[in-house]
Amino acid sequence: MNNLCICLNAIVGLAVDRLLGKVAPKPQESTLYLLGLGIILLLMKWQEIGPVANWSWMWVLSPFAAAMIWWAWADWSGYTKRKAMEKEDQRKLDRINRNREAIGQKAKAAPRRR
Repeated sequence: MNNLCICLNAIVGLAVDRLLGKVAPKPQESTLYLLGLGIILLLMKWQEIGPVANWSWMWVLSPFAAAMIWWAWADWSGYTKRKAMEKEDQRKLDRINRNREAIGQKAKAAPRRR
């Protein structure tokens, strides 16, 4: 039960940090689906609901392993950093365009990605 609380605190903590305006790394959306599926399967196994009650723990916990593998690959390959840089570049361009429009100049187009 304690491990479940720690896992849920980590997930809820990300949402609370976003609400409070704290900068927290944003997990990829597909990883959130894996975590959600893992939590649902874990609760179904724990409460012995449906066919999940008869499944092996390996299958019930596999979405968590898949999420960890995804995060490890994303950090190793630079995918996370690249997406963060693209988001920051877009925010900068949006800010520049708002300022240009405020003084009556034409907005700049977004640079093309290769």
